[in-house]
Amino acid sequence: MKRKHDLSDKEQFRQNVLAGEIDFDNIIKSSFQAKQLYDELKKKCHPDLFPNDAEKNSTANEISQAVSKNRHNYKKLLELKEQAKQQLNINI
Repeated sequence: MKRKHDLSDKEQFRQNVLAGEIDFDNIIKSSFQAKQLYDELKKKCHPDLFPNDAEKNSTANEISQAVSKNRHNYKKLLELKEQAKQQLNINI
């Protein structure tokens, strides 16, 4: 019996699909809808929008960095959108 790391890339992918470890819905949405959400979050969560509030500025900086890091991950961008709504009190 082969170990998982001994399997070919194709066979590992097949096993991951069968095990439900690949989220195809997120892949599809990331391909077509992530750009719009990324652009919106990038504009609304920029730290320069909160110059007088150090706490919100710091939070916006963290969220902005996470948005940039996850620009192609729709599911994570949705989580960041909710975080921005709660912590920055912005309407997206």
